[in-house]
This record gives sequence, structure tokens and C-alpha cells, in this order.
Amino acid sequence: MLRLRLNLSMRIDQEEDVWVALCPELDVASQGETVGEAADMLDEAVRLFLETCDEMGTIGEVLAESGVTIAVASEEDSAPEPVDVPMELVIGARQASAS
Repeated sequence: MLRLRLNLSMRIDQEEDVWVALCPELDVASQGETVGEAADMLDEAVRLFLETCDEMGTIGEVLAESGVTIAVASEEDSAPEPVDVPMELVIGARQASAS
């Protein structure tokens, strides 16, 4: 299992009656009724996007093109240093069930 710590930025703007959150490095956006909800929804959207990239085998290419700063974390590294938008993504977490 590969654990990555990604330093991503988040921009949140109000558009009419919703808050829109954007991760410009990955061009992924989401929205919510509050700033916090928009941030949470963006977190989920980014995770799903990167998990899909991993499943498709394009994660390296996507991250290289985005200019995202990557730090590989050990299994024991459970308290990452603060970053602008702390996000830890576990890639390859799919495990075969033991019978």
C-alpha cells in the first residue's frame, strides 16, 4: 500500500446560494450549502478522482501534469505536518479478502 501526502490548494467562492470549492491543481470542484460542507465535498471528490486515476493506471501521469507536491509517508506516519489543505490519500488500499 502506498500512502501519499498531497499538498493541494482549495479555493471556495460563494455563487448565488451555494459555496463552490475548487482544487485548481486537479481541476476538481464540488459545492455545498456552507463553506465547511463545500470543503468536505471537495475532499471526497478529490479522493474519488485520484482513486479512479489509480484504478485506470494514470495516477502518476495526472499528478505529474498537475504539479502537485508529493511526499511518501510511512505506515507509522499518522500525524502529517500541517499543510495548506491537509489531505492524505491511501492508494492501493484494496485488499483481497482472506478465506
